[in-house]
Amino acid sequence: MRYSQAAPRWLGRFGLDIEPHRIVVIANGNQSLASAILCNVVRGEAVLTAPLTYSGLKVLAFNHGFHLEPVESDDKGILPEAPEAAVAPTRAGSCICRVS
Repeated sequence: MRYSQAAPRWLGRFGLDIEPHRIVVIANGNQSLASAILCNVVRGEAVLTAPLTYSGLKVLAFNHGFHLEPVESDDKGILPEAPEAAVAPTRAGSCICRVS
């Protein structure tokens, strides 16, 4: 609880106004990814991602019943126009991408 109350004060230094009940303290990247996905993706849904993606994402997809749909990418990651082009044919509701 202490961290959830301290985080809004810290984020306030950057001009962000976030209420403590909207803060979730998570220990690592794996848990962060799992929490974000499981709050937003339903069983059977498609999730867009780069063809070469994080192995933990593949495990989450397998264990929780959603499937990954690769979108067009280059050596820097997903092409900016690729997710929009992939939404209609895949009916994807989410896209997981690396920002570079």
